[in-house]
Amino acid sequence: MKAFARTSLVVAITMLGGSGCGASSTDCATLLQQYATELASALRCDPNITTSQCSAHRPVTVGLDGGALEGIAPNCTHAVNANRTEKLDLILSEYTSAGCKTLPIPFCQPLQDACGFSQSAGATICLP
Repeated sequence: MKAFARTSLVVAITMLGGSGCGASSTDCATLLQQYATELASALRCDPNITTSQCSAHRPVTVGLDGGALEGIAPNCTHAVNANRTEKLDLILSEYTSAGCKTLPIPFCQPLQDACGFSQSAGATICLP
């Protein structure tokens, strides 16, 4: 079975097993969607600011072929704007506390910690 890490770029990977979901699947699915939405917001940065905005790292989301979100990959992170992590961290904490699914993945993109234009995102974001 194939899976995708959802970041500014979609990376094909082979999915390994993960932990189960302690909370109801609806709660976990809602938290996962909230995390994915907030992660996209946390990626935004301004290339005109000279100080490093993309110094924080947060786990990426994982989805199956076809795009359905499946969980969070705790072992793979993406650079995010350190000024945009408060809400993201609250959602991640709730997701983890609820025992929702984590899916370690075997391949992670190298981190760049830089702000730049992403063709796939169509915006200026923190690059992986």
